[in-house]
Amino acid sequence: LVQAIAPTTNNWTDPFTALIHLGHVLITIALTAIALAAVFASTTGTAATTAWNILTFNWGAAAGAVGAHLIMSFLGVPIFYGCLALLIPGLILAFVLPMVPFAMWIAGVAGWFVLVFETIVAVPLWAFAHLTFQGDGLHGRGLEGYSLLLNVLVRPSLMLIGLFLSYYLFTCLSWLVFQSFGIAMHFVLGDGWIVTNLLGAVVMISIFVLLHIGIALL
Repeated sequence: LVQAIAPTTNNWTDPFTALIHLGHVLITIALTAIALAAVFASTTGTAATTAWNILTFNWGAAAGAVGAHLIMSFLGVPIFYGCLALLIPGLILAFVLPMVPFAMWIAGVAGWFVLVFETIVAVPLWAFAHLTFQGDGLHGRGLEGYSLLLNVLVRPSLMLIGLFLSYYLFTCLSWLVFQSFGIAMHFVLGDGWIVTNLLGAVVMISIFVLLHIGIALL
């Protein structure tokens, strides 16, 4: 985790590639751990592994396979949930996070189409609002229609510019997180030991992912 988020240089680097790479690393670790846990939880798999190690005179590995099977029979469920705690952030970093700005932009495009249909319906009322009579007659206001029309005409170009700027702003803020998160994490994990910091690393990964999700939504 420290290697994945530590800045390798003080120069500007695009953090998107590093985030996707970190996501794939977490996915690989989680799936590998689940596969190994499945092998050691299986009586047949443990027996085959132990037999192979005995035939190759690898006594330490044979004893380790038996011990791993006993551990898995007792800690199988916590290990599975621990793997999920790595797999879910990995999936978010690798696949979900890079698509968040684009998905929000698509939602903005859908909102613009809704505004277009509202404008089509409101045009007759807008024209009617231009009729102004003095005294007790009909009195209308057409200024709001002009703002609606300006919104329809200008929003597409502003949304396209906003999409590019959103990726650039995300890159800036994510670079800042990469530069500072390791320092903050070292401060938090500095007083822990290996058992507590195993859980702390999972929590730090979750905070790291939530920070980037918040930045992407912003």
